[in-house]
Amino acid sequence: YETAIRYYRKALSLRLERKDMSSETARDYTNLSQAYIRTGNFLNALNCVDSALQIMTIQQWYDSAGIANIYMIKGKAMQESGRFPEAISNYHKSYNIQRKFSRKNMLDMSDLYRHFSMTMYKIEEYDSALYYIQKCIETAIGNETQISGFANPTYERLVKVPQLYYELAHKGSTLAKLAEKENALGPLKLAVECFQLSDRLMDIYLNLQESETSKLLFAQTNYHI
Repeated sequence: YETAIRYYRKALSLRLERKDMSSETARDYTNLSQAYIRTGNFLNALNCVDSALQIMTIQQWYDSAGIANIYMIKGKAMQESGRFPEAISNYHKSYNIQRKFSRKNMLDMSDLYRHFSMTMYKIEEYDSALYYIQKCIETAIGNETQISGFANPTYERLVKVPQLYYELAHKGSTLAKLAEKENALGPLKLAVECFQLSDRLMDIYLNLQESETSKLLFAQTNYHI
């Protein structure tokens, strides 16, 4: 990420020299912010995301999807730095913008629900964490109606989105915490089912990743560009 940080800083420097306040400059700020989040430099991450937000709300106010994405990134920076109430506030801003103004992007909403859940888990609000991770999973598989209770989707549906192995593992961990808190067997049984599904999906996901890597290596070896 240090290389990415140097690249984005250089790109931003060139844009700012030209007084470029376009959405591309805001995008460079958000990319730099995410790189800073990865390296644990949350102060710089927040400064960058605020700069992006300022550009978008003044110069690109009509780009509701872009503004919603910046609020989500700001929430993530707050979450990773332990500022959970502020993280939740920014996630709500992102959610409200996407729900009211943006064209429906199910993957973005799924990502947002996951961040909501992870933050609620951190503050030990396990009921809310479970609700949001369930919404995340349902949104990612494109389910039109809510699955009964907190039951898992069928394996036949999940196998089409194997990257959900992470979300299912998080759901399992949340259910385990609820089982411990309530001294209940039901959530624990469902947690075990989540972990089992997560393991199966992870195997599929990793095999797909290995297959894609093999294809790239084959192309690089046999086709010179």
